[in-house]
Amino acid sequence: MEELGRSVKQGVLGSKRAAAGVCISSPPEAPARGKSIVIGVGTPTSYDFEKLLKAYNSMKEEKRISDMEVQALKERFEKAVAKLVKQGRTPRSNLTKRIYEATDDEDLDNHGRREERRDDLTIRPSPPKRTFGRLAKKAAATKRAEFLKETKKYLKRLKKHDLQLLCGKEGITFITCEQVINEIAELRTALAFDDRQQKRARSIPDSEPDDNRDDDHDGVGGHATQPVEVDEDEQIVDE
Repeated sequence: MEELGRSVKQGVLGSKRAAAGVCISSPPEAPARGKSIVIGVGTPTSYDFEKLLKAYNSMKEEKRISDMEVQALKERFEKAVAKLVKQGRTPRSNLTKRIYEATDDEDLDNHGRREERRDDLTIRPSPPKRTFGRLAKKAAATKRAEFLKETKKYLKRLKKHDLQLLCGKEGITFITCEQVINEIAELRTALAFDDRQQKRARSIPDSEPDDNRDDDHDGVGGHATQPVEVDEDEQIVDE
């Protein structure tokens, strides 16, 4: 019996494989039964492209419609502002007016009326009180600045040779083109405007002495041409 047991044991041990061979040759896990499914590797079909294209076109159309709405709102706002500017008004918020209208307190109502009057004053401002002299000075200064600007613009179009010729006529030393343009423009502006003002200033006081001179001359002439009546008796006595 012992021999039979040893022979059976040896047969069992001889039929087993070594542990090292089992670990190397056997797979780590049993293969899955059935058909394997591959995810994320397949190429997109034409149907997928159509879906993407349709979604892109819809988003593009929505963006175009929103841009058109924004542009229309901008145009409406610009027209409203232009209309207010033509009427002499400025766009302002009526938040205080709506707040006071929502309340029933008399003091708040009175305050709201004062605010409305104040808004009316700011919307339609009264013209400032200015004398004729100030307006004349302002108009003269504006014309002088415009004349100086146009003269400089004209001189900048000229060439260097032409500027040198103008320097010879005006008696200006040529250093740089910019210096010559500024000096000639200032000189012509002074001749155009300062002489006019001096002539106007002279014409007003000079007219008064001329009138006085005419009066004096008439008076002297009147005394010289007055006839003197002398009696014949007085002439004989004097002789």
